[in-house]
Amino acid sequence: MAGKLEDVFIPDVPKMRAEGNVEGLIRALGFQADREVRAQAALALGELDDERSLEPLVQALQDVEPVVRRTAAAALGGMSNARRAVGPLARLLRDEDSDVRTVAAEALARLGEVAVQCLLLALADAELLVREEAVWALGEIGQAAVEPVLGLLADPNPLLRRQAAEVLGRVGDPRAVEPLTAALGDTDAEVRGAAAAALADIGDPAAVPALAAALRDSDRGVRLQAARALEVMRDARALGPLLAALGDEDEEVRSKAVEALAGLGEEALEEVAAALAHGDARVREAAVEVLGEMRDPRALDTLPAALGDPDAGVRSAAAWALGELADPAAVEVLSFALGDAEPEVRQAAAWALGEIGGETVLEPLLRAMADADAEVREAAVRALARLEEEQVRAAVKAALEDADEAVREAARRALAARGQD
Repeated sequence: MAGKLEDVFIPDVPKMRAEGNVEGLIRALGFQADREVRAQAALALGELDDERSLEPLVQALQDVEPVVRRTAAAALGGMSNARRAVGPLARLLRDEDSDVRTVAAEALARLGEVAVQCLLLALADAELLVREEAVWALGEIGQAAVEPVLGLLADPNPLLRRQAAEVLGRVGDPRAVEPLTAALGDTDAEVRGAAAAALADIGDPAAVPALAAALRDSDRGVRLQAARALEVMRDARALGPLLAALGDEDEEVRSKAVEALAGLGEEALEEVAAALAHGDARVREAAVEVLGEMRDPRALDTLPAALGDPDAGVRSAAAWALGELADPAAVEVLSFALGDAEPEVRQAAAWALGEIGGETVLEPLLRAMADADAEVREAAVRALARLEEEQVRAAVKAALEDADEAVREAARRALAARGQD
């Protein structure tokens, strides 16, 4: 009569692993009373990397328990001579358990070029999940898998086309540049966006004209990825399209175009400055942001005029940009901006004066302490706290009596930072 489970001798897997007892571990791999023992044995055999365990581990890929199939697949993927396991691992891509499929794909990826042919067969599988796992594994294999993955850019399924683009970006092979450029014209927006992102990862300037054209795509996600790619590439050929993108209806696209133009530096300075006369306030505001991001002192020739723009957003951006430049020559115009009708402009001017620092900003900031708007007063307190002048302490202490809690808190923090109470 069979004994109870607790009466059955349970193999000591850690001990056998420590002793290098491959034969004992192979027997433990068949221990039907406990799946955890089988799983631990599979992992131990993989770590020992002994050729005698290859066939038993391949057999374990058919175990009734997913955890055992997973651990056997992981073990085979880490072994140095597992060529015979490629076919069985590829068949495991059809396993009913998603974690098993994932581990099988990871194992095939670790086996490298020898697994490519089996993975190519998996690409023709009727099950989409199988094909997805195969695409991922091919991408992890790298250079040897580029050609088959390139073919997926023409697959009827847009999800696979998108994944192929992502894989090609990860691999970073220049052979993918031309096909990915063509994929910027795909009928599916997600594929086009993935192609733009992949081209950014590869960084080949040959893609710049197509990426610049993608800034006019109907999908905002594609435009955003194109702008990100152009930011990475920093190619002056994109100047005109990026300037046009400053008027994009999407704020995030405009912001990314700002960063891309700022990265062009002095090559774009003159054209960006000219955009301050554009009829669209969004373009003018974005152009001001570019000039601030560039931190080029020559922008002082044009930015002060933007403080008189009819649009408050442009005026506020101009004040922030002058703060980024942190040039004492801007103190006078920023002091004037403290009298602007819009609180957001006055707040930006106070912040900018704090960025510039020095004795000349003390008087205008003390004036800002009496502003009717609490956010302006708070900005003035924060700016004053950065100055070294003796008069600062009394002004900041006075803010402890402000009617607004945020202003009082800013004053408390400022005094604490200076070691005062």
